[in-house]
Amino acid sequence: MSVTDDEIAAPAASGGEGRLDGKTTALALSLCFLWGGLTPAVKASLEGMPPFGLAAVRFALSWALIAAWCRLSRIDLAIKGDFFRLMALACVFVAQIFTLNIGATLTSASHAIIFLSTYPLFVGVLAHFFLHQDRMNRHKAAGLAAAFIGVAVTFGERRQPSQAAGLTGDLLVLLSGVLLAALVIMTKRMVARYDSTSLLYWQLLLGVPLFTLGTLLTEGAFRWHFSLPVLAGLAYQGVVISGLCFVVWNRLLQKHSASRLSAFAFTNPIFGVLLSWLIRHEPLTSGLVSGVGLVAVGIYLSNRSQG
Repeated sequence: MSVTDDEIAAPAASGGEGRLDGKTTALALSLCFLWGGLTPAVKASLEGMPPFGLAAVRFALSWALIAAWCRLSRIDLAIKGDFFRLMALACVFVAQIFTLNIGATLTSASHAIIFLSTYPLFVGVLAHFFLHQDRMNRHKAAGLAAAFIGVAVTFGERRQPSQAAGLTGDLLVLLSGVLLAALVIMTKRMVARYDSTSLLYWQLLLGVPLFTLGTLLTEGAFRWHFSLPVLAGLAYQGVVISGLCFVVWNRLLQKHSASRLSAFAFTNPIFGVLLSWLIRHEPLTSGLVSGVGLVAVGIYLSNRSQG
């Protein structure tokens, strides 16, 4: 899974290594289905809210939910002597969400979920250099190759000059995937010292003011429009993704192997494309289907060596 779509990068934890039973498998797939609805929800909210403004409101709501969860779970939120690392984490987080939101305004929800879902492959590349216990292997290399062919196929749909804006959006969301991978690596390097949920708490607490400053400085002329789809998209992002999915995923990680659960990540782009087709009536082209299939296979192969 994903830290943010940080919530897509739900905090990793060690758990039981046994095989997952049918109930747990169904629950994990249900969470992936819900995560697949992230980019359609983002697209809906961006029709009435600016990119920085959406992020500020969404993650203020997310922070409140995470704070409540930390209080109920009695999680120690103390972070001592790592302010600059936390600020670096928050800055990468802001850049990741900003590129996602800007990119989503320029491309389709289907393309956005495909390119955002490539982040586990970039995690594999970065981990090889920054996490000595997580080296590249043949499964990860094969997964990278399949996924990047899928990315190339999806990019190939942007053949006409009139689709230049869509290509720019695709590239921005792909950059968001790279930044999300960097965020995961940065978090992994800090979880040895701090609880992953407390890191997310501080990441949101420091990030929301930056999003707010961004909207005040650059989006002041934007006219906000709170229609039902806009508010529904915001509630989905802030409550379903950041609240329900986060809590349930954390519970699963307490009982089961994170590596086995992460194998379900390959379904994210599949569910995302299907939901974009159902909710936003985006076309299912041959290039799109081929691209999402190759990316899903790539993510599956990359996770195969972990379980």
